[in-house]
Amino acid sequence: MLYEAAHVTVDGRDAMLVVHPPNRALVVYRSRDVLLRDLRIDYRPVPYVQGTITKIDNERSTLEFEPHPGHVHPIEGNNCNCSFS
Repeated sequence: MLYEAAHVTVDGRDAMLVVHPPNRALVVYRSRDVLLRDLRIDYRPVPYVQGTITKIDNERSTLEFEPHPGHVHPIEGNNCNCSFS
């Protein structure tokens, strides 16, 4: 974590960080002039999904969606009918 940092360069030297959700790769907070270079970040599994919302339930504060082709739910796998609260 970089907190209130200034004029800092993080040189990854072409390193790869493999991050497992819900962890974060890097937190930069209340900082300025911070440069990240030569650093690759790979989330496994990915912490996001691309899809189309198919239903919104305002009473329960949930939604359902269908992942777009080529995208899978990051936890449950392909072709899910997922609800979140």
